[in-house]
Amino acid sequence: MNADVIKRTNPADDYELLQRVGSGTYGEVYKARDIRSDSLAAVKVVKLESGDNFAVIQQEIMVIRECSHQNIIAYYGSYIRRDRLWIVMEYCGGGSLQDIYHLTGPLSELQIAFVCRETLRGLDYLHNMGKIHRDIKGANILLSSSGDVKLADFGVAAQITATMGKRKSFIGTPYWMAPEVACVEKRGGYGMQCDVWATGITAIELGECQPPLFDLHPMQVLYLMTKSNYKPPHLKDKHRWSPLFHDFIRQCLTKNPKKRPSPEKLLTTHPFVLGSLSARMTRDLLDKVNGAPSDVYNRMSKASDDLTEEESDLDEVSTPDAPSICLDLTPRATTSTYSTERTLPAKEMQPLPDVVGGDALLHNSANGVIIDDEEETIRAPRAPPRTLRAAQKAAANEIIDRTPTDDQAPTKFFGMPITPKVPMGACFSKMIDSTDLRINCSTSWVHPLTGAHLLLFGTEQGIYSFDTDELPDGNITKIHHRRCSWMFVYSDRLIAIQGNTPYLYRHDLLALTQKSLTLKMSKNLNKIPEKYVPKRLAITVRMPETRGAFQCTIKKGDGAQASSLFLCCAVPNNVHLFQWYKPMQQFVLMRTEALRSDIRFPIRPFSLINSRRSDFPQLCIGVGKMASSSDYQFDLINFCSSTKNTEKDTLPISDFENLAEDEILDVGSFLQIDRDTLCFSYRNKVVLTNLEGVETRRPSIFTFNFHIEYLHVVDNTILAFHSNGVQGRDLKTNENVQDLCDISRIYRVIGDDERVIILKSQQISKSGDTCDISLLTGHSNTPSL
Repeated sequence: MNADVIKRTNPADDYELLQRVGSGTYGEVYKARDIRSDSLAAVKVVKLESGDNFAVIQQEIMVIRECSHQNIIAYYGSYIRRDRLWIVMEYCGGGSLQDIYHLTGPLSELQIAFVCRETLRGLDYLHNMGKIHRDIKGANILLSSSGDVKLADFGVAAQITATMGKRKSFIGTPYWMAPEVACVEKRGGYGMQCDVWATGITAIELGECQPPLFDLHPMQVLYLMTKSNYKPPHLKDKHRWSPLFHDFIRQCLTKNPKKRPSPEKLLTTHPFVLGSLSARMTRDLLDKVNGAPSDVYNRMSKASDDLTEEESDLDEVSTPDAPSICLDLTPRATTSTYSTERTLPAKEMQPLPDVVGGDALLHNSANGVIIDDEEETIRAPRAPPRTLRAAQKAAANEIIDRTPTDDQAPTKFFGMPITPKVPMGACFSKMIDSTDLRINCSTSWVHPLTGAHLLLFGTEQGIYSFDTDELPDGNITKIHHRRCSWMFVYSDRLIAIQGNTPYLYRHDLLALTQKSLTLKMSKNLNKIPEKYVPKRLAITVRMPETRGAFQCTIKKGDGAQASSLFLCCAVPNNVHLFQWYKPMQQFVLMRTEALRSDIRFPIRPFSLINSRRSDFPQLCIGVGKMASSSDYQFDLINFCSSTKNTEKDTLPISDFENLAEDEILDVGSFLQIDRDTLCFSYRNKVVLTNLEGVETRRPSIFTFNFHIEYLHVVDNTILAFHSNGVQGRDLKTNENVQDLCDISRIYRVIGDDERVIILKSQQISKSGDTCDISLLTGHSNTPSL
């Protein structure tokens, strides 16, 4: 970039930072004073780090630098100093419309009409210059002190050139996103009309203080928009607004982008934005904000502190690039000029300094600025929390060690004494003797209220629970009647494949176990059938789109999705990818991909893999190896639409489709043991490779003298289960570290979670269908002495 675009001089010589007022797409925004002219400006300060996409930042600078319009934020200049980029822009003292309607409530129809007209004027200017904004919303429409409307935050703006034609990237905010943007993968791109759709959604936002579908997860909104029967949203209250407003919304939200009017056509033909509209409309709005009584802010602050944990968890589902939400609840919050990637109601003010001097971002002065490393990377000092809620969270984070003392150490684990971990010290501890249940799967659960350790069993007869704390006199209790072939517990929710016609079901375990106890103690009364119980009150809910489910797998995310949990479910002809959404305490459908018609069932392997190239994990459904090559080939299903379209050439090329029938391996287990290492078993071998199928570690092949039926990797140890027991090998040395073998019994792993490995076994010499239930103890999955 040219020298005249980004200056290399010290920005602190020209501007003094006064106060942080918000967050933009890629940086923090400060109110600043021009030292020479004493005028105000907005300064976006971006910390540059290794791996940052500097082209995105350059793009934003180039877009606003080339724009000069009364409805576009003016660009004053930019500086680069050490690892900080300063972008100096026009300061809008009125704040964003999102901040304003949080204080004043919905805007009037005339105020909305004026804002829409000014927004369309700005978009018309941008479109005539061949540019597209792609993130129009209330948070990015600012008001100057005199009530002028300005479009801001070009962090996702892009120029449309003759060679590019249509954008094929997936950027924007889901609630304001046009259907063609959500379906960019299927429809092959989108054009400038997406800004008109966002204008219509913003008009609804200003009239109702939130965009349509705001109560849904962002990815669920995207999924709905990809449906062929998706209907454009509309104003909820038909009688409150005029027919002209309803028609304006209808035209802006025309589903077919080819039939959607341009900003120029709306400005010249639609009566809603014609007529005597002036900045007096927005000046009245600013007067209402500035004249708001103090009790308004007090009520908002109290409401913010009283939010439930479920509501505050909405912040956790922001897109990876989205900065944290910040809205000061004091009267000066109306000066905020920029907001976040996803607009949310005001919640909790982040602990930030009220005033930060310009030099604080460049030098280690005496104002409390902290040096992070030897290269003098600067970060601003952290002020004390401003709310009781923030103080409580800060106090919780300061607890360094919650490990119980020797007096508090647990003495039992799932009803058994703690087993010392010694070399070759593993054993099978029998929990249940001779049960006639036909058990398909199992998992464990710790009751959050009583602390009881329970084992859950999925059987042909239904779901059963067993309280291990009641050993040796415990009983197996039936808690659900449908047959179960797979189960998984997370956050006190049981996800299971159940039924003769299988579906995925979600159970509230607390309510389910309590319901079972209540039914035992009460008489047989007429009860409401499950299908008539409202979903909000139901203990058991059938998950949509899962008819015919026959295989599932679970995987925790990595990188930007490290706090996410993914569930992949195979149904006839398709695989569905779900993501756990904490506020709703359920899995939300994210992606669907088709299965090949020639695939074999059951699918082996069926395992999710985290990849640095994808926002979502990939599903491995096959492993093969050419006779002439030492590398392995993986058959992967990619759920990330952006990777499919824009980064296809950067993915590893797989020759799996070219493999012969005898070159496809019969894989028993498939695991990802770290970010770059895969581990899988076939026949009597365990193989370690990288994500491209290349053997990089030594040793990389472990050979056993039995057929491996199940594989578990923990603490640098491979546990290979066979029909008569288990054998453990050290990952680094290939030495034998565990060996359990009983040729008189047949063992099979039926459950493996973060707590225990559960097995069922049968005596070979005995006839009948009874089996024993045991846990693997003495290795690494149980507490040690």
